[in-house]
Amino acid sequence: MFLHGIIPLVKQNTDLLPEILALNLQNTHDSEVILQSLAPQLKKNSRLPHVILKMADEIKNPYYCSRALLRLARYLPWQRVPLLGRSLELAHTISDPHQKCRVFEYLMPYIETQERSNILDISRKGTQTLIQAFQNRYCWRDLLEETLSAAQTISDPDDKTRALARLSRYFQLEKQENILLEAIKTASLINNEYQRAETLSLLYPFLGSKPDLLTQYHRIAQNITDSWSKSKALRLRSPQLLQIHDQLQQATEGDIDLWTPVVLGTIVNDVLTHFENISSVDGLWLALANFPDTAKVEKLYEAGIEKGLTLTRIAATTLDQLLNIGNDEIVYKFLPLLQDPTPDAIPVIESWLEHWDEFIVNHAALLLSEKGRRLTPQTIQGLIKLVKSRVDRSRIRATLVLNGGITCVTRERLVFRASELGEEVMNALGQARNDYQQELPYVASTVGLAQHDIIHDDPNLIEQWAEIVKTNANNANAVEQNLKEIQELTPEGWKGFRRAFEVGNNRVRQAMMYSLCWLLHHWNKQNYTEDPSSWLKDLSIEGMEDIRALRIYKLVTKETDSGTEYTKSKITPCPVIKSVLIALQRKRDNQTINLIETAEKALEEYTISAATALAGEVGNIKNVLRDIADSNTFPLGTGGSLFRNASEKYAVIIDDEPEIFQLLVTWLATTLANSVCNEGYFHKLTVLLADVAVYAELSPATFINLARENNLEPLLAETVKKHDWIPGRVAAIKLIGYLDKITTNTVNALQEALLDNYNVERAAIETFTRMRRIEGNMLDQLFEQLDDDSAKVAYTSAQILSLLGRSERTKPEQRKLILKKLADAVRSPNSNRGLYEMIGTGQGSDSFLRLSYQGKLNQAFFQALLEVSGVL
Repeated sequence: MFLHGIIPLVKQNTDLLPEILALNLQNTHDSEVILQSLAPQLKKNSRLPHVILKMADEIKNPYYCSRALLRLARYLPWQRVPLLGRSLELAHTISDPHQKCRVFEYLMPYIETQERSNILDISRKGTQTLIQAFQNRYCWRDLLEETLSAAQTISDPDDKTRALARLSRYFQLEKQENILLEAIKTASLINNEYQRAETLSLLYPFLGSKPDLLTQYHRIAQNITDSWSKSKALRLRSPQLLQIHDQLQQATEGDIDLWTPVVLGTIVNDVLTHFENISSVDGLWLALANFPDTAKVEKLYEAGIEKGLTLTRIAATTLDQLLNIGNDEIVYKFLPLLQDPTPDAIPVIESWLEHWDEFIVNHAALLLSEKGRRLTPQTIQGLIKLVKSRVDRSRIRATLVLNGGITCVTRERLVFRASELGEEVMNALGQARNDYQQELPYVASTVGLAQHDIIHDDPNLIEQWAEIVKTNANNANAVEQNLKEIQELTPEGWKGFRRAFEVGNNRVRQAMMYSLCWLLHHWNKQNYTEDPSSWLKDLSIEGMEDIRALRIYKLVTKETDSGTEYTKSKITPCPVIKSVLIALQRKRDNQTINLIETAEKALEEYTISAATALAGEVGNIKNVLRDIADSNTFPLGTGGSLFRNASEKYAVIIDDEPEIFQLLVTWLATTLANSVCNEGYFHKLTVLLADVAVYAELSPATFINLARENNLEPLLAETVKKHDWIPGRVAAIKLIGYLDKITTNTVNALQEALLDNYNVERAAIETFTRMRRIEGNMLDQLFEQLDDDSAKVAYTSAQILSLLGRSERTKPEQRKLILKKLADAVRSPNSNRGLYEMIGTGQGSDSFLRLSYQGKLNQAFFQALLEVSGVL
């Protein structure tokens, strides 16, 4: 529809033609019709991207040429880097600052990825000089500053405000506030009041909890004279609803009055949120203790919904009093908001650890452990239980206690010491890892990251674990997980580790060999230097063949003045693709072979194992074990993808082998039918998922047919819930997003993914926003989930209902029912909850993991309601 609508504009401005033709390449509905309308001289074929590139090269206007090259880079993976370089060089010559700023913004993610990974491909003939010059001239920080300079010279105040707001998120602290202040002042210069209000409302989410900026914002919003526009800028819904009340009533003509209660409820909410003056939080706690009515509860809740509530002695005493008189529901409401307990409140919190209600006990554990990440026998179980909780704010905070803000392999300092945590805490972590790794992988992953933050300085504990595993005593499975997850040792811990390894049986040695691989990792900051090869050589290799890895990267070493530096070079195409190619080639010579079995056998060439290491030369044992660990860190530090940048991602595609995609999907379906998890460190399945996702992105229509033939949808749903590596779950979600229809079970899996790792959650939300058709009786389930304990799940359910309510396939009576249920949800007191998420990557101090408030659930319900009613 978009492409059809833009045809007249393209005919008026032919400089747009290459970009629109590039966009049409991913049109799976009527691409040939669009092509015939815009460029009838062209024929749809595999060379079409090259033809469009030639057209783009002939454009004189650098703005349109740069945009076209950027679009085409996706479809010409072998030319991707030089195309991005040319696009950037042209963008630098654009005279209009707004146009220059926009193109720079489109390019920044690519430049950022390339600079951080430092793997610009300069090996292809004819590109070295161009890319080297490109790399030398531009870096991420320089480009960001140049983009900001362009934004600050934009003449139109609306465009300038939006550009400054978008760019502010790339800066830190004081500079970010200065940019946002400039954006607010620029917005005040917009002449049209409706447009000024629209731009201000878009700017508001960037201001967060910055009181000075919010004061400036409200001053400018108050100066708007048009009442509708002023209400929009001030984020007051009730004046707007009052103006359109009659129109809303007509949307449900003949039915009961749905809208008057909604309007009244919105008025009350506006009054509570914007006009009530809360003089003292402690005063509200005291008032609540004297007479715990609903109004006082709501006032206090509003005071803490964004930033939380400090748990003072007065607050703790009030809540304790409410528990004693049986007002547990009020206490439940406040527990997720409570934080930063004062010293005089600690005794009260400690008494809650003995409470009969698990929800209260778990939050007491969170409050006692959050400051300083204190893991104790009294708090560890409560924290683990909260990690699988559906209460978003509590789940995120418990996860941060266990994981911390930085989780990358190369972090310089670990927080915990085994001797301080003690046996009970260590065994609780091992037990949780064992219990949840099959059913709730995100919980197991969270626990695993806590284990990776431990320095093992207690040799007696290591030897004790080994003895338990050796004798298969009670708790053997749990402590075996501890033996597998040792990633740093003190010299004394190392001695105990070696003694336990040497006297252990095969099961003990196999478990400890997993840890030994990680201990030898190139980026591990261990405290010992001994090479274990000499004493490993004489040990049995039985069972060590199970400790294997798929080699995805080759490690490249470089000697510098500061020592040896290590970088990874990706094997291209990846081993899975190479194995598929080998199978297809052999099939041409022998039609009777089994393609999947042949591919599996070919993949063995790229497999390394501990058994192979121990059977080899002594001098090479350490290197092979280290390579196993290195091969297993490739999914780490890359977000939700196996690929460190776009050029690496699209290098998976082999254009002249059309049968690859079909075999990849068949191989994937066969593997998933056996198990949706990898075999230990052997991440064939994760790589398969990622490779299929790349092919599906470029050929979604083909994937739909292949997925249907292989009954892939239910397998992908199970993968989203249980696959053991984050990039694999992300890839499965992306594949679900390409399907033309999905069932109730798959929607359930996607909604559960909202409680998963940040990257998994983002992938699920992106898939939901593209969803248009759901098979099965979904409405009742979605209505029920509007009241889910997870505000995030409730929010997503409202988004789906909004999409369904606006769909042409939805029957009128169903649309009315959706309107009614959304109206009920807006009125429900349970919708007055905060939406929270974890932000940051955890890869360093510049992007540490943290809790972020995203607004209120009832506002999201209200938005969905207006969308379905046709007002928006």
